[in-house]
Amino acid sequence: SDLTDRASIEAAIATVSTKVGRRLRKNERTCSGVVLKMRYADRSVRSTTAKLSVPTDNEYDFLPLLDALIDELWEPGVSVRLDGVAAIHLDGDASDQLSLFPADHGDGSVIDPAWSEGLIHASDAIRDRFGEDAIRFGHEIRTRYNTTGSSSKNPADYRR
Repeated sequence: SDLTDRASIEAAIATVSTKVGRRLRKNERTCSGVVLKMRYADRSVRSTTAKLSVPTDNEYDFLPLLDALIDELWEPGVSVRLDGVAAIHLDGDASDQLSLFPADHGDGSVIDPAWSEGLIHASDAIRDRFGEDAIRFGHEIRTRYNTTGSSSKNPADYRR
């Protein structure tokens, strides 16, 4: 079903971002930029890109940036049929880009890297053992039954 309010659009983007971060970690890659793509009810498509300050494989680092990009592509009242997130400017091994300082996301909020690293690795381990639907975060609840028909729902994408 089409998404018509910002909270639903943000939730859908967060769900896709989680999958992008998971794929980056599984492939030991980082990205220095992200693409946000939207297809509207009239089938038109628009996309925009943003560069990250440091390479990352952590969706909690690029999700606030994607939320800010929504304003470039969406206006209230416009129905969104599909959203997509892509990692661009891929770099090497994720272990190369450690940081001593927490990421500031511009809105005054700071996510502790140790906390988010532990969280993403624990959720990856649970999904590896019990399947993709074994754990969901609050932002993913709205999109639980949306299907895209894309390979993003294929658990084999997360295996090496």
